[in-house]
Amino acid sequence: MVKIIIKIPKELQKEMKLYPGINWESVIKNAFIEKLKILQLAEKLGQQSKLTEK
Repeated sequence: MVKIIIKIPKELQKEMKLYPGINWESVIKNAFIEKLKILQLAEKLGQQSKLTEK
């Protein structure tokens, strides 16, 4: 697995600390996965669109 570092605002960190039982690493990983799925679907739909220039 690859390790990445992200920066978040202090206020967001304070909010996250209110929920110590949450695995924030997993939440972030899942958010990346879902975003990639959306982008891949949008790309696929764009390729299939009759409005897309070729």
